[in-house]
Amino acid sequence: MEDLSNVIAGKIFASLHRYAQHTKAGQAYMDNIQFVVNLPNRKSFNPDVAFYVGPRANGKFLQGAPVFAVEVRSKDDYSSEAEQAMSAKRRDYFAAGTCVIWDVDALKAKVVRVYRAKDPNYPRIYRCGEIAEAEPALPGWILPLDDLFTDERVLVGEDNKLAYSEDGVDLTLIRWMLSMTPAERLQTLQRAIESIMKLRDGKLNV
Repeated sequence: MEDLSNVIAGKIFASLHRYAQHTKAGQAYMDNIQFVVNLPNRKSFNPDVAFYVGPRANGKFLQGAPVFAVEVRSKDDYSSEAEQAMSAKRRDYFAAGTCVIWDVDALKAKVVRVYRAKDPNYPRIYRCGEIAEAEPALPGWILPLDDLFTDERVLVGEDNKLAYSEDGVDLTLIRWMLSMTPAERLQTLQRAIESIMKLRDGKLNV
């Protein structure tokens, strides 16, 4: 993985690690772990970043696919052959039980394509200035793409609003919640709580 791709993966991992600590619903991993599966053409996955809700292991192998997988593109991932290979890999992920896949393009388009098991051929595309998510795999988790694709945690969108306060508090989620009505906030929080409980109980529908 090139330097920029590695930095991007590290930022995603750091955010997922904080989410895992907060929710106690799983564990974040980088590409030093193998996820063992039993598919006709594939026996394991090694995503750049992943979130896993299965049992922990002492070694470098985990049983089953991650609920959320991140593939960060390198310079060799833009040919037609590479696109076909990535498409086939996404099909394998979903066949093995992954709920959501991020295709992170930091080198050219600077977008995150979010593929979901329920609609695998039509990704939601997030661009700079927007806030990406991984529903329903990770209820409530978000990541501003301006933070992901730049080294400066300074501006969000064209309104020049700070993404972080002086003491390091992420302001984007606060602004998002304040933009809702009280009823919408309550509904959003209730959905997040219900999804987290289902995730803990292994009852999340994909």
